[in-house]
Amino acid sequence: MAGLELLSDQGYRLDGRKPSELRKVQARMGVFAQADGSAYIEQGNTKALAVVYGPHEVRGSRSKTLHDRAVINCQYSMATFSTADRKRRPHGDRKSSEMSLHLKQTFEAAVLTQLYPRSQIDIYVKILQSDGGNYSACVNAATLAVIDAGIPMRDYVCACTAGFVEDTPLADLCHAEESGGGTSLALALLPRGGQIALLQMDARLHQDHLDGLIEAAMKACKDLRTRAAVAPAEDLCFAVHFGGGDMGLLSDPNRRRALTNLLTRLNTPLCVVCYVAGLAWFMGLAFEPFTLRTYMSENAMGSTMVEEKFGSGERALATGREFAAHKKRADGMPVEWLMKAMQSRGLEVYTQSFSRTLPFPDENKERYMVRGTNVYGILRAPRGPRTEALVLTAPCSPGNRNNQAVGLLLDLAQYFRGQIYWAKDIIFLVNEHDLIGIQSWLEGYHHTNTTGMSWTPLHGRAGSIQAALSLELSTDVITSLDLVLEGLNGQLPNLDLANLFYAFCQKIGVMCTIQGKLQRDDWDSSSGYNHAVQTMLLMVLKQASGRPWGDHGLFLRYHIEAASLRGVNSFRSYKTDVTTIGKLLEGMFRKLNNLLERLHQSYFFYLLPSLSRFVSIGYYMPAFGLLALILLLRALDLWVQLGTQATGMEDGLVEAEQVSQ
Repeated sequence: MAGLELLSDQGYRLDGRKPSELRKVQARMGVFAQADGSAYIEQGNTKALAVVYGPHEVRGSRSKTLHDRAVINCQYSMATFSTADRKRRPHGDRKSSEMSLHLKQTFEAAVLTQLYPRSQIDIYVKILQSDGGNYSACVNAATLAVIDAGIPMRDYVCACTAGFVEDTPLADLCHAEESGGGTSLALALLPRGGQIALLQMDARLHQDHLDGLIEAAMKACKDLRTRAAVAPAEDLCFAVHFGGGDMGLLSDPNRRRALTNLLTRLNTPLCVVCYVAGLAWFMGLAFEPFTLRTYMSENAMGSTMVEEKFGSGERALATGREFAAHKKRADGMPVEWLMKAMQSRGLEVYTQSFSRTLPFPDENKERYMVRGTNVYGILRAPRGPRTEALVLTAPCSPGNRNNQAVGLLLDLAQYFRGQIYWAKDIIFLVNEHDLIGIQSWLEGYHHTNTTGMSWTPLHGRAGSIQAALSLELSTDVITSLDLVLEGLNGQLPNLDLANLFYAFCQKIGVMCTIQGKLQRDDWDSSSGYNHAVQTMLLMVLKQASGRPWGDHGLFLRYHIEAASLRGVNSFRSYKTDVTTIGKLLEGMFRKLNNLLERLHQSYFFYLLPSLSRFVSIGYYMPAFGLLALILLLRALDLWVQLGTQATGMEDGLVEAEQVSQ
């Protein structure tokens, strides 16, 4: 009677399945973010949830610690609402303890515990809804959770139940079939090697039927494996639906394998395409129609309608020659003369001594210790709270270099002293040993020491520094001014600072360059395009070098917008005198003096094919993204190759184990 109820004359079971047909399976991995691994599975109406923690240190008694492998701790439980009988099911009852032991034995045979000595792996499994095949659902869910935790296994563990009805083996029993009075068998299998991890029977069975029942259970487990009822380890979230002959997959192993083979086969062509596309995109950015025209974003700096009245260019050159004579006489920084010169111009004058031990000898004098002195004067703002400051710096370079810059700095200080519109303090700094002197002064000003240099504290400070300009002039006659923006680690100042420089150069009539290249208007010609490409590539290379390309570069690390202005004498017919350079600096400082906050409206990441056009980060990042995609594709190809080698080694180990057995 029971056989007729469980299996019809046409060979169909109660739920319409054929004897060897499996129930529909749905699974999902990574359901809990707090656990190391988790999975949820549905086999028919049986629903199980598994969570894995570890490997971690052994908790509780140290006597459980195994010195050559990990301890696997399994706990099985059923929810109160999992069956029609709503009753409390304690964790320590006989059935739960027996199921926990079976799970422990199963995963001790599958997990590579020898890789984690003196550790523990916890596997918790809970039945949310019971409709037969509880053990197989728990094993399959726990397998997915172990995979999600990244714990290596010898093989996927597939489990299924089987039973006999009228001498007909049935696979994947439901609750009605298990409670029908027949014999049921639960089997956990390592499909690749055909090894049985666990075999359990709950009733007597004639020996003649045992082989057929085991064969039916093994066939069901292999069918689970081959039809992707258990997902591969690289899937973090998947869903599988199958029943009988049709199967729909969101993650089909065959499709994934085909996609992997396709990516491997096309890896080199894809890399070439990405390289060519990225290079073409980047080279196209130098074409003027693809760039943006520069514009002033700060309202306080939007107009250059100021009248520059500086007219002491000849006196600045005379001051520079006097500075050169005292520098030659002192064989270095003429500290005393500089202090007197600044004091005579109405500045508060201070000095700072510093020393730096170099990791290698100096190229000129073969010394390991560099000592120097910075001299700076502060012009206090007559019409402000003195909480903000601007900096003009000129390095004291060896030989005859940069003497004119120091002379212009001193005469600008004298001229600025006579103006009443300053709302910010202005610091005039003459630093020794270029970057070393600037770094020591900045560290002393901000009370930090990131380089290990020795320096004396600064006795005079102004407000928070908003912007800084570094001036480098080495000749009396200037044909053009070159703007240097690249700082430490490729940092750039706000684009408005470059726009301000270009605007005043256009107003006053100073020939300006960037990367040492003049502005050109013939962008539609090949020579004009090549000129823009070279300018942009030089800027990229300088940023990639990581080193500061002027004294301004160290200001940027303190979030101070700074740039260097270098006078160039290229023996062109066009000449610019020092008076014009002074008017340019006067106009820039007057505009910076109007700022109510730091420069922040414009871009901080950009490329300049010319001073009148710029490329924002949104335009050039796709090119770098395509080039970075090459690294990802090559890494994917290497990962696939390593995975193939690991699979081959694992197959060899399984075959060796089979031979040894």
